[in-house]
Amino acid sequence: MADTLQVELSPETIKSIAKCVVDLISKKEETAIGFDSDGNEKQYTIKEVVAKTKKGRLTLYSHIKKGFLVASKTGKSFLISHSNLQKYLNNE
Repeated sequence: MADTLQVELSPETIKSIAKCVVDLISKKEETAIGFDSDGNEKQYTIKEVVAKTKKGRLTLYSHIKKGFLVASKTGKSFLISHSNLQKYLNNE
């Protein structure tokens, strides 16, 4: 037979635990839909978009130049927001 442990928790402790669980679930859902844990929209590099779309790097650069894929240039790199990637994928 397995040993069991019984613990009595105050209502305040239960509420505190429940709030922590809800916060964790909310953060996980935000991350799952394109937001990081700080609530900022996820940004993808060209390399990440290549992996997600199975398109070539040069094709993606061409689509950015033609306006099919909206990206922001930071230095020598491009970043594609989650929402812009979704729009691009939905228009294929």
